Amino acid sequence: MKKIQDNVWLSAIVIIVLLLLIIFLPNIVKLFSNSGDVNSNLNQDKIAIIKAELNKIKNDTIYRVDEKILTSNDINRKIYMISEEENKEIYKILKYDEWTLAGDEIQLPLYEGYEINYESKYYIALNSYDEEKCTIMFATDKEILCTYFAPISTYNECSTYIDSLTALQGSVNDEVSFFYDVFAKDSGLIILLDNETDGISDDEMSAYSISKLQPFNMEQGNSIEEYNVITKKYFNKEITNFENSKTTVDKETGMIKATGWSYDASAHMVLKSTANMNSSAEQTAEFDCYVIQDSDMLDGKYKHVKEYLITGNVEGFPDPIKLKLTFNLMEDSENGSYYILYNNIEFIK
Repeated sequence: MKKIQDNVWLSAIVIIVLLLLIIFLPNIVKLFSNSGDVNSNLNQDKIAIIKAELNKIKNDTIYRVDEKILTSNDINRKIYMISEEENKEIYKILKYDEWTLAGDEIQLPLYEGYEINYESKYYIALNSYDEEKCTIMFATDKEILCTYFAPISTYNECSTYIDSLTALQGSVNDEVSFFYDVFAKDSGLIILLDNETDGISDDEMSAYSISKLQPFNMEQGNSIEEYNVITKKYFNKEITNFENSKTTVDKETGMIKATGWSYDASAHMVLKSTANMNSSAEQTAEFDCYVIQDSDMLDGKYKHVKEYLITGNVEGFPDPIKLKLTFNLMEDSENGSYYILYNNIEFIK
């Protein structure tokens, strides 16, 4: 009798389990399918971004293509200034409908191929991968967004077309381009070149600080402590004399105010010696600094300044100021960007 009761209870448990499975199975299946949908949606989002970026290429008038060329010493790049019609041809060659998303584990070549840079936060790196396919990588300066496989014919056609175009004379290596960009972000650099006198004066540090103060209070002035924060970061020292040609001390409040002055130009630094873009140690390097008036930039007198200057195509530009700069290359922990800590400036006559 007990055996019959045990069998009844076992059967009941099995029936309950089966009922539970029937009830909850759709939700379990949906859970796993939703996981797949999430991944699918992420991929679709990436593809949508890429398609939007490719449309920007088609609509831009000019962008850059860097052909990476190995030399015995370092990596040099040829730069192409490409017209709207040439943009459209490259856009047709890329044919994103033939792409498939590649996994994160693929090994990307370091130097072969082309980089397509345009008016966007992304750039495209096109590289041969094997005999059947190439990789098309979308990235920013800080991260790779995604990588696709495409037929090797895409790379071959793009290479053939780019090679048929005329590059700017000269070439540029990564160090020159890197340091140009770092200095270009420093709007206060032009202040340090004011009098073309060696060293860094209190006057120059005062004006430089004002260019960095957030907020700068024109009427009431700013505190000595606010100035010190900036000069410690960019010069590793403090201002000794605030009574100078750029600032004055309010005798009632002790706040530091600006005297009357302004700067209406920008400084463009082209590395002429060697420098280490992977070191934070103190180093000294020589630069040609091209000072260009804001009015000339706004009027369009100088277009694509970086591309021309870093490849040595300087005809029509002002004569450069020649500098020997002692500095540390520093990384900003907040945003991962780089800035210069200025130790000394020497003008080469």
